Amino acid sequence: MVHPGGKGEVGDGGSRIDGGGGGVWGDGDVQINPAAKKAATWFMSVILGDQVSAVMLSAVVAVSAFSGRSLLLAWQAFKARPVTPYPRRFYKGGFQQVMTRREAALILGLRERAVTEKIKEAHRRVMVANHPDAGGSHYLASKINEAKETLMRKTGGGGTSAF
Repeated sequence: MVHPGGKGEVGDGGSRIDGGGGGVWGDGDVQINPAAKKAATWFMSVILGDQVSAVMLSAVVAVSAFSGRSLLLAWQAFKARPVTPYPRRFYKGGFQQVMTRREAALILGLRERAVTEKIKEAHRRVMVANHPDAGGSHYLASKINEAKETLMRKTGGGGTSAF
């Protein structure tokens, strides 16, 4: 719709969205690709009708650019996060009254079903690091020995179970 004064579209300050009246669309320093201008003009005319101003189009382009940048930064942060396959349950600490196979395996750094050779090797490694003659604790040395004995037993019930 043309303003009664004969200048451009109504509400756009005298400049037409299709570039009528001037050789450059927008500011004097910026040249816009004619194909991009045509696509943006068509898009805005479909969305808002024929009463589209350059300010509205600039706002839509700015919001689109900001949203795209934000999504790109979020995706890069998502890809850079450390991968944790599953949450691990950590041992709460302290010793139980009766040592279990799980506790013994944690003390020696083994699996509950480790073979005899690995149990002896792990016992030796941990005992060398915590031996009372080398400044270690008598209490920890007894717990390390108890862990070795617990894992060396064939049954996990301490001999009281029939199974």
